[in-house]
Amino acid sequence: MPYGMNLWQVGDSAKQNGSFKMLMVQAKTKLLQMKADSWLDFAVEKMDAALLVCQAWKESFAKKEMNKNAIAERGWGPLNYVLLDHPELKMVQQQTSRIEAAYQHLEITRILPANPSDLNTDQGMAGTLMEKLVDCKSQDRAANHTFLNNATACADHAHQKMLRLMAGVFIAAGHHELGSAALEKMRACTELK
Repeated sequence: MPYGMNLWQVGDSAKQNGSFKMLMVQAKTKLLQMKADSWLDFAVEKMDAALLVCQAWKESFAKKEMNKNAIAERGWGPLNYVLLDHPELKMVQQQTSRIEAAYQHLEITRILPANPSDLNTDQGMAGTLMEKLVDCKSQDRAANHTFLNNATACADHAHQKMLRLMAGVFIAAGHHELGSAALEKMRACTELK
């Protein structure tokens, strides 16, 4: 997570995670032994998960002293800003300072960032790359245009089929003339288009 938020999470303490994992192994071993003694399947089932976690939780994450230690290590209580000295956060600070140093260097040497209109985009590697970018973009536009045209044609075809189907249903039902109710339904269908 950004800005070392994972470091602030109390439940991520190595002691609690480690003891939880060891206790889970012990709880699984005990459960499998009980199942073997009772002539049940020698497997941990999905329904056993809640029992195992409950047993391991009591002796790891639910321990008051371990929670107090984890909170203190993370600087929550007492509030001591201890995590500001963590190496992971110092890396972020160094990267930020490098960027600032680069901008300061540009200001000192009076070198301004390049203006796009000053770049040579007609010849050489830059020209070739620009041609490829423009070709790629025009191909994408053409593909999108073709897709939209095909989608519109499919929708028109489906609409025509629906109108023929409605006419076929009326004829099959013995209605050879359009009454006012049928005419209204046909108009509603054409307006939906």
